[in-house]
Amino acid sequence: MESVNTTNKEPLFGEFKFADESIRIFNKLKEFDRLQVLLHEITHGISTTLELNLDEHQVDMIALGFANVLIDNKLIDLGK
Repeated sequence: MESVNTTNKEPLFGEFKFADESIRIFNKLKEFDRLQVLLHEITHGISTTLELNLDEHQVDMIALGFANVLIDNKLIDLGK
């Protein structure tokens, strides 16, 4: 995973690159948002690898669900 600044005008919070198996995340996000973007991009990677063809909304909801499970069950601490 790599943290990056964005310089273009398009809102980009993260990206998964299948070719080089990398995830990039915008480095100015709040901790919860960074976690959700990471999980979102991981979900994209799984969807691509397993040819699930999940749409953006499905990927978002799965990532949000995982983030909430991790936080609600104290499996990850975001410094709260």
